[in-house]
Amino acid sequence: MPPGKGSRFVGVAEEYLRRKAAKLEERMRSLEDALAIVQINTSTEPHPLLAKKWTIDDADDEHDADSISTTAEYGVIDALGSLHFDGDFQSGATRFFGPSGGSESLLLTAKQINTETPLSTEIQEIDLPPAIIAFDQAFPLTPPNIHTTPVRKMIELYLPTRSRAVSLCDTFLVSLSWMFQIVSRHQIVDRLIPLIYRPMMGSAQPPGHGPHDLALLLTVLALGALLDPTLPPYNTEARRYYKLARAALCLQNVLVNRSVVTVKVLHLMSVYNGMSGLESNLENCYSLLNFAGQVALQIGFHKDPSRWGFVGRELYERRSYFWTLHSLSLWQSLVTGRPPVIMPAFVDCQIPSDLDETTYQSGETSVGFGNWSSLYTVECLAPIVEAIQATKPSSYQTILELDRKIREFSVPVFTDEPDSDGMRLFAQSHYRELTLMYLHRGFFAQAMTDFPSDPLRSPLGQSFIVAYRCASVLIIATDDQFAKQPLLCSRVWRVWSFAFSAAVIVGTVATRRLGIKLDPDPFEHLERACSLFDDAARTSSRAKKALVILLRLRQKAIHARIDPLQQASYLPSLKSSESQDEPDELEVFGGRTMLVRTSSKQVSRSSQGKMPLSMQLPGPTSIEHNPQYQRTHHHPHFINIPEIREEGDHNLRDAALGLPPELEGLYREIAGPQYSRATSLYGPPQGQQSSVMLEDRWSSFMHNSPLPPEHLTHLCPQARSVQLENAGWAMGLPLIGEVHWCRLLSLGLLSGALAQTSLGPTVDVGYATYLGNQTYPNTVAYLGIPYAEPPVGGLRFRATVPLNTTRVREEASRQAVVNATYYPDFCIQGTTGVGDAGGAGSEDCLKVNIYAPYGAQEGDNLPVLFYIHGGGYTFGNPRNWPFDGWIKQSPNVIIVSVYYRLDSFGFLATPEFADPTYGDFNAGFTDQIQALKWVKSYISKFGGDPTKVTINGESAGASSVELHMISDESVQLFSSAIAQSIYRTPLPTPDQQQPLFQFYASYAGCGAGSVAQQMKCLRSASISALARAQDAAVQGKFSGLYNRFRPVLDGVVFTGYPTRKFQRGEFAQVPLIVGATSNETLSVGANISLALKDFFPSLTDAVIQEFGRLYPADEINSSSQHFQVATGEPEIICGRQAMGGPSSLYSNTWTYRYNTPNPTISADIVIHAAENWMMFDGTNTGFNGSTTFTPQTPVELAFASELIAYWLSLVRAGNPNTYKLDMSP
Repeated sequence: MPPGKGSRFVGVAEEYLRRKAAKLEERMRSLEDALAIVQINTSTEPHPLLAKKWTIDDADDEHDADSISTTAEYGVIDALGSLHFDGDFQSGATRFFGPSGGSESLLLTAKQINTETPLSTEIQEIDLPPAIIAFDQAFPLTPPNIHTTPVRKMIELYLPTRSRAVSLCDTFLVSLSWMFQIVSRHQIVDRLIPLIYRPMMGSAQPPGHGPHDLALLLTVLALGALLDPTLPPYNTEARRYYKLARAALCLQNVLVNRSVVTVKVLHLMSVYNGMSGLESNLENCYSLLNFAGQVALQIGFHKDPSRWGFVGRELYERRSYFWTLHSLSLWQSLVTGRPPVIMPAFVDCQIPSDLDETTYQSGETSVGFGNWSSLYTVECLAPIVEAIQATKPSSYQTILELDRKIREFSVPVFTDEPDSDGMRLFAQSHYRELTLMYLHRGFFAQAMTDFPSDPLRSPLGQSFIVAYRCASVLIIATDDQFAKQPLLCSRVWRVWSFAFSAAVIVGTVATRRLGIKLDPDPFEHLERACSLFDDAARTSSRAKKALVILLRLRQKAIHARIDPLQQASYLPSLKSSESQDEPDELEVFGGRTMLVRTSSKQVSRSSQGKMPLSMQLPGPTSIEHNPQYQRTHHHPHFINIPEIREEGDHNLRDAALGLPPELEGLYREIAGPQYSRATSLYGPPQGQQSSVMLEDRWSSFMHNSPLPPEHLTHLCPQARSVQLENAGWAMGLPLIGEVHWCRLLSLGLLSGALAQTSLGPTVDVGYATYLGNQTYPNTVAYLGIPYAEPPVGGLRFRATVPLNTTRVREEASRQAVVNATYYPDFCIQGTTGVGDAGGAGSEDCLKVNIYAPYGAQEGDNLPVLFYIHGGGYTFGNPRNWPFDGWIKQSPNVIIVSVYYRLDSFGFLATPEFADPTYGDFNAGFTDQIQALKWVKSYISKFGGDPTKVTINGESAGASSVELHMISDESVQLFSSAIAQSIYRTPLPTPDQQQPLFQFYASYAGCGAGSVAQQMKCLRSASISALARAQDAAVQGKFSGLYNRFRPVLDGVVFTGYPTRKFQRGEFAQVPLIVGATSNETLSVGANISLALKDFFPSLTDAVIQEFGRLYPADEINSSSQHFQVATGEPEIICGRQAMGGPSSLYSNTWTYRYNTPNPTISADIVIHAAENWMMFDGTNTGFNGSTTFTPQTPVELAFASELIAYWLSLVRAGNPNTYKLDMSP
């Protein structure tokens, strides 16, 4: 079908059907789960309808299979970008924006408001002679039949005084030289100004400059005037110099007579158009930069100037400027989605050396980013542009490889350069985030589209989280920099182009009903972005135009946070103000294929039909609304909804804080004694039958719809709900994962409504009352309960400090309850060692998640399971191992999962730590001990018995269990233990870890001075610097034996090696389950000796040789199995005997071998952590705290129930067989 309206409808229909299919698949899985649960209660055989597992071979035809495989390989589909026509398809103006240019397309596609007047009071026409005007209007051509010499002299008469020219040039250099390296002060002030002003002073010598030199000076003057803080933005002086520059450039035909100066003039004119205050000039900005690139190619500028005999400063300046031009051309390509003019494959120009930088930058205003940015262009930026702009989409593996390159590239940050209040530092320190955002944005949009309720389930989930986190960082950084330098920031258009892309990412997340809790919160960041763009809109036309879209996203986000059944009554009113044909922001932003045709008629939006969406929320926590407060605090208690003035006057400050009028009645009903079914947020009064028809968009039980009580029995195992009861009736607000009920009910509102409304399950621990999340009818999760003081600032690298309950009590007194309905930040992650970079998470992470039966209360004395996650003491996020399903199955225990410090943040060690004034050994382990102490003190408040605590962990968590059993600090804090696949950490001494400490300190920039000075530096270092240092140690940059941060034999917490202490009976003699999987190993490769030496660095060659004789290769089936057995047994499997053997001499002990493969792993072996997949909803953990949950079959769910029953039977009775399932052996 040819391009046009018909094919657009086909595309829309295809997208609709794809989303419909995804919803139907989710509902199908929910029904299968429900059927499986019913079947388990009546039979041990799977239900006939569930017996067959459909595969790709069952597809209707080969075409379907091909489509699936193509999508799996490339991820992003139907992403050609957008083609815009003004008028008809033949003669109408046409613009193309590729997939990465979705932001620009979104600004162009959005409904227009009249913003074509510069944001300045100076808008009068520039009065110039007709001859100059003729050359200006002929730009970029030279008008015929006009002598150029008189025109040139006329132009020079409009030059300012020499002192004013120098001042404007300096203003330009100081304000913009941080961004690019086009002209230096040496070139413009020391060389060009004397050449141009000497003839004007009566010199008899002929001019030593050409027309394009004059145009270069005038363009710099125009930019200097534009940036002069003493002048209004977009002032007349700047516009006059720019028109004169255009005329001067046309004095010499740019199509025939061009030079490096010509390229620089066109480039600077591109910059001027971007900063001119007119959105329509941005297309000129893009075109002029492309023109500059074309001229550069035509004069051979892409070839190294040394080939033409250039040396010295000229050689350096040509190389430096070429790489500036090439880099900015590539960035423009990313912003617009259009191919760059200068293709990387044709470039043969060397990068300036460090010596050249030092020599020729001496005494200069710092220009550009330096030669590291040229290296970045070669290694990262150019490959990204090639991957994104390729005709055939790049594989997702290619994208992840580029991601790795970006993270590994060392970007220097110079904090001692006083450039424009830190603009260079602002740009450099966020170079990676900006690049990663553009790399992942298309895949981000695809993940959001394919998995609207939980994008992390998508195969492209990593792109979702990377794009979101980078966007959040960029919004915060831009906001902070704007506060420091508002005038300069508002006039640099690219700041707002990049910030707008970031804001759209955050905004589209905020408008979705996601089934995951994100940190930072997307709505709060969207609020911050709207406030930022509102401030900047006074002086930035780009910010003003973008603000319209952000406010629309903000309204959609507010409606998305409202109960869907109530939402239906006023969503049409929102839509009525928008065109039904207006595209979805996510689709446009993601670069979906679009053909857009607009009328040439100017559209003017009247002020009729304003949306009066303002109201003050009453309540005791009400705060005064003022600009200063909003700009700095972004308080979550209120939602600000401004009137949308259709003439473009979008001012957040003029709006009251509060809710839409559609919700005003809802708020009154929360506090009032009477409830009518027609307007109630919560559901029908008791005794009334709900007649609500579930429309298709709410048909997935657990994703979107609040169900009346009679529907609760239909919830699938993954459903999450919060019970909200009042006046004798109740209904559930379903959740996915950690999404909690609408934050529209702010803490201020909660405080005012507590007396009339039961908010849900709460627990008063004495110093605070925590609100839990009822995830199943019989299960409550209290998430993110702090157990210790945040280990930040001076507490970094120190032993755990018990929670200051007085502080918490004071903070909690400001609100009725503390919200504990969503997962907290996980601890700073290290690399998993397979090419990823760590660094995600927070230092303020010492929290526990508590899962309890609904209605459990103090005095119930339920036994407690205390779970310690694995991850080699380097990574791990307790969210990835949820326990609410365990409580649902066995609502007679309490389960606690703990967050503890990891990698260097938890296990930094050097011999000097023997003196605690420097630091503390095993800080991450002391976190676990303090959590156990907190459980002993407070778990009774949740209904638990502090004397019946079972510690449980897998891998490094099982290693922690082993260490707790031999530590005098822990043995009185638990009564039984479960150790799964014990990670046999070598437990080095502080002396053995000392070389690693020195490497770490040096890599983080803290290598100088004494240990006290190093520790002071490390405690003030950024998280990113420390994360890079800890990653570098295991990525081949450290040559010492012990290259990982893990527990050490400190003589205090650990007084001996675990195996020896078990052999001597020096351990907690409690009931124990210990085991491993069939095919354990933590090593990769084929060389057994190297693997063992890496895992156990102290092993001698003689010991390894003797070890090899114990595992003869001819007695094992294959080389891979030989490697697995020879490494897996000492690393993990032998721990079963090392612990289980001695334990059985003193107390009841059970061992197991887990022999069921993880079905998502292609290899038919039972690898490390296979039982985690079975016991925790099909979890496969990934990088930086992420995971993927795979739906399980009825048979798998039944087997998981058996495993859980064994574990919880030990917790309840001290014997795994007492409460095992009847079907279990």
